[in-house]
Amino acid sequence: MAVHLVSPWNTEASQPQLPRFGPDGQPPESPQLGGRLSDDLNAAMEELFQLCTALDIPILSHAAASNGAGPHYSDRGDPAFWLPALVKYPTLRLCLAHFGRFTYRSAAAEQDSSLPESSWEWTLGRYMKSNREGRLFADLSYLTEAQTSDADSRRKLGRQMRQYISEFDPKLERLLYGSDWIMLGKEPRNESFATDIVRFLKSEVGLTLPTMERVLRSNAIRFLGLTPGNATRARLTSFYKRHDMNPQRLEVFDATI
Repeated sequence: MAVHLVSPWNTEASQPQLPRFGPDGQPPESPQLGGRLSDDLNAAMEELFQLCTALDIPILSHAAASNGAGPHYSDRGDPAFWLPALVKYPTLRLCLAHFGRFTYRSAAAEQDSSLPESSWEWTLGRYMKSNREGRLFADLSYLTEAQTSDADSRRKLGRQMRQYISEFDPKLERLLYGSDWIMLGKEPRNESFATDIVRFLKSEVGLTLPTMERVLRSNAIRFLGLTPGNATRARLTSFYKRHDMNPQRLEVFDATI
C-alpha cells in the first residue's frame, strides 16, 4: 500500500476558514487546506485508516488546539473532525491526546452552548456514550493544569472532570494516563508529573483504586490490543519467538486487580 506525499509548494493553498455549526447535528466538515494538497492528504489518511482497520493497529493523535503552523490549523485537532472517520471505520482503535482542559470550543457544539458542554471533550464524550462498543479513547498527556498551585483552578478542573465522567464514562473505560514526553520535559515540574496526576485524580476527581487502575494501566492495554486474542498481541508474540525471547513476558498484560 503506497502513500504518496505531495509538496505543498505545488498547490494553490487558501486560508482555512473556521468551521460552521450545522443544525442537523451531523459531523462538520474539516477546515480545508485547499487545492490538490487537501485531496491527496485525505486520500493518504483513507489508506491509513483502511490499513489500521485491517491489521487492528492503534492510532494516537494530537488533539489539542496547539502547534498550528498557520491560522486555524490547530482547529483540525477538534474531535469533531474525527467523527466521519469513526463512522466509516467503527472498529478503528483511536486515542486522542491531551484530554482534560475543557477550554476549546468544538465545531460540533450547539451554537448557543457554553463551556464545558461546548468543549472538545464533550464532543468526544457524546460519541463515546452513543458508541459503547467503539474503540475511541483519550489520554491525559501534558495536563499540567492539574499541577497548578492555584487550588481553586484545580478544584474547578476536578469538577469538570467529574461532570464529564458522570455524563459519558461512568465506569472510566476510555480515559488513560499519558505524559507527552519529551515535550513535557520543558515544564518545571515534569519530574513529578505522574505523581501529581495521580494525586489530582484521587483528591480532586475522587477516583477509587479500581478506577485509578483503569486509567493508569488497563485502559491502555485495551486501547493497544495487548491482551490475548488481539492482533497486536499476536504480532508481539511472533516477534518474541522470532528473536528467541520468552513470550511469557507478555502475560504481564493479562493480570488486572
